Amino acid sequence: MKQAEVNMWDIWDKIMKPANIPVPEGPYATGGVDVMTDYSKDGIFMRIYYPCDLKPTASHNSENLRNVSQKGWIKWIPEYKYFEGCAKLMHIWKMLAWAGYALIAGINASIPVSWGSHFIPISKISDSNEVKKSKHPVVIVSHGMAGARFAHSALGMELASNGFVVASVEHRDGSASATYHFQSPKEREAGEKTWLPYKNVKFGNEEHYKARREQVEHRSLELIKVLDALEKINKGELGDLDNIVYKEYEGMEFSLSQMKGRLDFSHPSIIGYSFGGPSALLAIKKDPRFRKAIGLDVWMFPVKNEVKEIGEALTDSPSRDILFINSQTFHNSINLKALQTLLSTLKNKESKCKLSGYITI
Repeated sequence: MKQAEVNMWDIWDKIMKPANIPVPEGPYATGGVDVMTDYSKDGIFMRIYYPCDLKPTASHNSENLRNVSQKGWIKWIPEYKYFEGCAKLMHIWKMLAWAGYALIAGINASIPVSWGSHFIPISKISDSNEVKKSKHPVVIVSHGMAGARFAHSALGMELASNGFVVASVEHRDGSASATYHFQSPKEREAGEKTWLPYKNVKFGNEEHYKARREQVEHRSLELIKVLDALEKINKGELGDLDNIVYKEYEGMEFSLSQMKGRLDFSHPSIIGYSFGGPSALLAIKKDPRFRKAIGLDVWMFPVKNEVKEIGEALTDSPSRDILFINSQTFHNSINLKALQTLLSTLKNKESKCKLSGYITI
């Protein structure tokens, strides 16, 4: 009985103990804000990570870090609603999905981001190159099935800590674990969110491919819309009052106007995980502004009938490159065959890399 009591308290301590995603290790501290456009599900919802006007922590493992910096940290999973999609994907009860998360990360898991902090001024840029020092490369991240804008937070923050501006999309095609929008300013003021739940599509039936193809089309267009929005921010055409969730950082140091003229669009890049992979492939095929794409364990099924077409389009544009990073256990023979077909079509492009694992949190 005593042993059972000890184990119970150990579990309770693990669930309640504060935990956080690893602190990024680049030369810049990382800031973050959410941006939502349009009172409609046809708008975009993204989380932007960026280098901010704070000193990076001297010791990333320091216990003092939490006491000094935690004020701006935010919850990793912002609302219980997001567990619904995870539960549907795994075909388990929502409470079980939450319990598994709590046992692994604790119920108070946070993102070590300086929320709403000032975008890094030119005077604080460590790069001495006069041409590059004031502009920051743009990266867009597309999540996988049952992901959300907070998926791949470690990846987004690490890139931002190295000088990138990262826009992590929350897709509205039904593949996010959950997402929402506001239908009017009145609903926004009242906090009345219109939720878009995760759409469970049965694998293997004849409608599966059709549904996934429609979703990946929607996703690719969202990635293009995000690039449009970032360009508007850079031109000063999209400001705080255009951001429907502006009140999340109102009164803090950040303003979208701080990014005006500061973003580098010479080679916009996309990183797509799983379902985000074919989304990135379609986006880079459709929009010549995208120059680089990284596919993490790309799920090729939604674009299986247009693999050669994608490869030929990328081959015809030597300024665009794609890198595949694959884990050892994700892929089946059908997926690998589609990848191989694409790679064989990409003439004169070194584009494949195999690793045993990578960060996806």
